[in-house]
Amino acid sequence: IVHMVGGFSGLMGAIVVGPRNNRFDSNTGQPNQMHDGNKTLQSLGAFILWFGWYGFNCGSTLAISGNAANVAGKVAMTTTISAASACITATIIGRFAEGHFDVSLGLNGILAGLVSITANCSVVDPWMAMIIGIVGAGILYAGHVLILKLKVDDPCDACVVHG
Repeated sequence: IVHMVGGFSGLMGAIVVGPRNNRFDSNTGQPNQMHDGNKTLQSLGAFILWFGWYGFNCGSTLAISGNAANVAGKVAMTTTISAASACITATIIGRFAEGHFDVSLGLNGILAGLVSITANCSVVDPWMAMIIGIVGAGILYAGHVLILKLKVDDPCDACVVHG
């Protein structure tokens, strides 16, 4: 629910604010390539979020005694596997679909994998976490393409990552 509300709010914000100047070609309507920010700071932000996600997911066990420590360990493992597999998948999809590697897409893949695994991190097996990350990356890329086709300018794909 939290991520869906965030994604929907981001989409509504992008629609209300409208596209940046020259984001879409005035003749063809196709998106123009724009500077997409500082990759170092994007990477730092993604890894800070990833690190914080362990506090959220593993901390949601609310205990460390008894079997709760094993559950917290499993949660950390599934969280890591989903984020990593989504990062790799998004990077590969971007390479083949757009013809080049896109660091921003890979970083958004991490976040899509984290969002995808959050609700079920304690009840899935590791191989399922990998599949969840792969599917999350596919949905991320499909959403990225869709919002551009709809001429919605979300500079960091926040609505797609969250929703």
